[in-house]
Amino acid sequence: MGLPDVWPRPVLRQEGGRGSRRGTFHARPRPVPTLRGNYAESGPILDVFVGVSEPRRRVMHQLGFEPAPFQRVPFLIDTGADTTMVSEQLMRTLGIPQSGSRDIVGSTTHIDPTTCSAHDIAFEIRTPGEAPFAVPALQVLARPFFNSSIEGLIGRDVLNQLELTMGHWRFKLEYR
Repeated sequence: MGLPDVWPRPVLRQEGGRGSRRGTFHARPRPVPTLRGNYAESGPILDVFVGVSEPRRRVMHQLGFEPAPFQRVPFLIDTGADTTMVSEQLMRTLGIPQSGSRDIVGSTTHIDPTTCSAHDIAFEIRTPGEAPFAVPALQVLARPFFNSSIEGLIGRDVLNQLELTMGHWRFKLEYR
């Protein structure tokens, strides 16, 4: 076993009420998986992988059924959405049944609540050469999507688990 990757860095210490700089060694911070992307016409788009939730996948295997494979689909990063949403068509394609429903009020529903079907999915953001950011069981809301360039919206329920930097027509996502 080799020595860990370390690098010297001064640390401010408090001794007798005075601060002094003293060189010490610290483990080098491990890089975190990072995804970078550009804005599309409709906003920051990220390809994610969506599939049957892990609990449902296990039950399907026990019963001798093969769940549909994960689908790679484009999602819009929506910092104003509380909940991640998917297209109803994607849920039908993957054969993911409705697990409930929820009323929402949003910018497109005005003040009248709209009922959305709830579905449990597995959600992954994959970075080449790194472990994926994975949520094995995520409840999402499904709605018809009329914008054919996206299949869903990544809401704050997922974004709050990531570090998102948005800037001049670019974005960066980091996760541990």
